[in-house]
Amino acid sequence: MMIANLLVSRHLDPSVLTAALAAAAHVPTTHVDLRHADDDQDGRDWYAPVLCTYHHLRGDLALSLDIQVQGEQVRDVRDATVTSAGEPRLAAALAHRTGAGVLYPDDRIDPQTYWLADPSGLVTRVRLLTTEDDPPVHTVDAVEAPSLAFPHAEVTPLAEILREYPVPTPLADATGLSTPAAVSLTIWERMVRRMAADWPPSGRYLPELYAHDLAARDHFAREIATCPQHERTPLLAAAARIDALFRTLTVDTTEGTGSLVAHPRPPPYPLAVSPLPHPPDIIDRMSQAPSLTRAAPALWGYAAVRLTGLAVLAVAAAHAGKDALHLLKGRWDSVWYVRIAEDGYGHTTTLPDGSLHSDLAFFPLLPALERGLSTLLPLDAASAGLLVAWGASIAAAWGIYAVGAHIAGRDAGVVLAVLWGVYPTAFVQSMAYTETLFTALAAWSLYAVLRDRWILAGALCALAGLTRPSAAALVAALGVTALAGVVKERRLRARTAAGVLLAPVGWLAYIVYVGVRENSPTAYFDVQAAWGNSVDGGAALARFIWNQPPLAALGLAAALALLGWLVALCVRQRQPLPVLVYTVAVVVISLIGAAYFGSRPRLIMPAFALLLPAAVALARLRTRVRVPVLAGLALASGAYGAFTLLGSGPP
Repeated sequence: MMIANLLVSRHLDPSVLTAALAAAAHVPTTHVDLRHADDDQDGRDWYAPVLCTYHHLRGDLALSLDIQVQGEQVRDVRDATVTSAGEPRLAAALAHRTGAGVLYPDDRIDPQTYWLADPSGLVTRVRLLTTEDDPPVHTVDAVEAPSLAFPHAEVTPLAEILREYPVPTPLADATGLSTPAAVSLTIWERMVRRMAADWPPSGRYLPELYAHDLAARDHFAREIATCPQHERTPLLAAAARIDALFRTLTVDTTEGTGSLVAHPRPPPYPLAVSPLPHPPDIIDRMSQAPSLTRAAPALWGYAAVRLTGLAVLAVAAAHAGKDALHLLKGRWDSVWYVRIAEDGYGHTTTLPDGSLHSDLAFFPLLPALERGLSTLLPLDAASAGLLVAWGASIAAAWGIYAVGAHIAGRDAGVVLAVLWGVYPTAFVQSMAYTETLFTALAAWSLYAVLRDRWILAGALCALAGLTRPSAAALVAALGVTALAGVVKERRLRARTAAGVLLAPVGWLAYIVYVGVRENSPTAYFDVQAAWGNSVDGGAALARFIWNQPPLAALGLAAALALLGWLVALCVRQRQPLPVLVYTVAVVVISLIGAAYFGSRPRLIMPAFALLLPAAVALARLRTRVRVPVLAGLALASGAYGAFTLLGSGPP
């Protein structure tokens, strides 16, 4: 007989659960007796090959299953007669059949740790927190690898597992001592043995545990001075051998400080010893907090590549006899925003062909900020717009880092922010345009969703809706994510509902404003159509490519294929649902409109997660390789930006 106690991440129809249990035990569904714990237990077939009693749970878990497999079927589920050998197989089979995450106990070290059989095929540990409410609420607080079943859980090695994992310490044990110095030496040897064994059990280690273990060596150096000579001799001999092993495994960064042993960086750093068994390759979730200190490398890197682009533009503009600053704040859309900031809405331009371009096509947040800054500071509206755009670009890079670090680790987050700064049309990030302001609001809104802060996410989305029409993509991301949560949890939380309701307020408010002002419910869309920005399902894009010379058409088709490949990589990377929906929606919105073709790369630029697969790949490279690659991209992006801005057409 095998008894299993499993926890399931989502609600399953009894027929689905019965079929999954039958398939796992290789029996017909008629041989599975399934009942809810509150149902009448009379009349159950207690001799059925598979007995299952289930309970409903609250929180991240939906079902608790008490399963009993008996008779010949036990051998089909497991190869041994011990229960622990059968639970993993049964959990994996149920996860595969139902598409739900299935937890089974791993209480040998800590009762809060469980094994997770993920529907992706991944098996990893999780930390499960349970409240004392009646009934209790279950929260999957952390997972050791990215999980489809719990995408919002923090991905990090579990400290309780790492602390208690048995690591032999033969040199410290051989001293036969238990003094404070011997205890510190044991801690020190345990860490060095971990390093030598490639950081078991998961190939990763936590920064705070690493620092604690390094400090144990310092404690030993102080404590050894108080030991009697007969204890000091064997302890120092053991320490010398451990220190020697440590030096062979690390890179000395102290440069002759005279310390007994350096506190260097292991060459590979403990959090990046080996790739994770499930994409994305998240290494350092401990660094995912978006504090300014942690984000500093991303912000400095982003600033460096943007300054490189501006330097290239300055040189090219000087050579062409043009004012680089005017190119950034005094042309194309920038002029429209300044006019709105200074005079309000109401300006219309008549083109030679008789078509009308109204300033109502431009959303109000940027001109409102320009007007506010030019009132408070000794700046004209154009300069205020440039200041807003530059400040927003830093906020955007910070938000992009935060999202990237949350999904794929700190290094990938840093590279993602820098890659966004070398995007082909990144020169627009330095112009008095709305791209940086919108991207900043979108990135931080997505990060708020990832951190389950729905009201903040909705408020930021509402502001994004006052910035650009593509905020519809962000509204969709929040809505789809909330809907997926309702389907999973069978309930709608108040804060989620509030965030979703708040999200479209800005976008809808401006659409309604234009409709009321123009006395037509479709006024905004009519204005956009007059600008040539109507939605045509991509027909204008197809015609544009078709009318190009064969070589140019082939190049444009290849660019679209590359874009599709990037989207496919994002899907394969299993990016969190809100980020993926936002990315795909931005791309779709940018392609299905009849807008000027040259603007489409700029319109796609806020979909920063398209660059995440490349960021993860670059983050794995050594710094001496990564930096030249990014520097080359910065120069290329700067050259393209200078070429475009010195040309006649808008970006």
